[in-house]
Amino acid sequence: MKRADFILGVLLLPCLELSRSNEERLVFEPSAGSVVSKQFTFDIEFSNTTVAIAGYEYGSVGYGAPIRLATSVSLDDAYTKVGDGRPLDFIRRFNKLSGKWFLDGVPEDILGFWRLSDCDVRFQWDPEERQYSRALERGTLLDLEFSKLVADIDFRGFLPPEPVHRGSKWTAYGRPAMDGLFGCTEMGLLGASTDRDEGLLRDIVLRPFRELGDEKLEIECVYLGNQDPDSNRADISMHVDQKFEIDVVRPVNDFCLAAPMELGLEFEAFELQFHVEGPGSLTWNFKEGHFEAFELALKVELKCEIRLSWGGDPLPIHLETRGTAKWNGSALRKQ
Repeated sequence: MKRADFILGVLLLPCLELSRSNEERLVFEPSAGSVVSKQFTFDIEFSNTTVAIAGYEYGSVGYGAPIRLATSVSLDDAYTKVGDGRPLDFIRRFNKLSGKWFLDGVPEDILGFWRLSDCDVRFQWDPEERQYSRALERGTLLDLEFSKLVADIDFRGFLPPEPVHRGSKWTAYGRPAMDGLFGCTEMGLLGASTDRDEGLLRDIVLRPFRELGDEKLEIECVYLGNQDPDSNRADISMHVDQKFEIDVVRPVNDFCLAAPMELGLEFEAFELQFHVEGPGSLTWNFKEGHFEAFELALKVELKCEIRLSWGGDPLPIHLETRGTAKWNGSALRKQ
């Protein structure tokens, strides 16, 4: 080693040690025996929808009334064993789930969204299979697909993979982030009827979007650190700016065929184009080892390119709408 390099290393060593001392590691580690109460809401609304059929502009649809979906979930997670940054054995107590459609401003309950209310489900981590088993501990549900109950609704997928300091940047990717965003809504919609509008939402819009997001979602994160030296909390800022294209012609046609009233429709093309953009934040509680608050507010632009068989001739349909999607979550230790 050259003498100049050695001297430079000696001079920089205190700075490197200071940098390491300022690093913090964010990890999920609530104590065994603790119970954390969690609340989640998801609200998406589209308004000013316009349609063009065979090139003819029809202007605003539905007199400009917004189309809205609002869901709310309240639950308690009771942790028996935690390790390796995840719960290894816990019971999820579903207190209350609710979901509503708003069409023309009139609310309508999503039938089946509440089915998990007052049920307890046990999640146990299998280290060899690298997945959770699920078993109903309390309740009377017999036909629910328990394998589709999302385990990680703790926003663990948003945590940095390495120790960070103020200003550190990283990206939350794919399924771990999507679990945090859509896990609760997805669990509620498991009980939705396949022959109603909520089945259409789940199988044609949410599920394909979910599968695409599991592969391609990217959320940029920046560590803001502890804003109050006397608190045990640290903040992460987030930002999303992405475009997605989803081909849903097959599930749309399957839905039309399964509809109780024969629709007699067959689509040659049905493509959804999304542009989502907006900020968010995550507050992490170091002392309790779990998230404390989460919010994300996105502007959503949606375009639909549709081609429908009509009298033997293809009928092109173009739909555009704008809206917002908002998530809020909170967690508080009960014991």
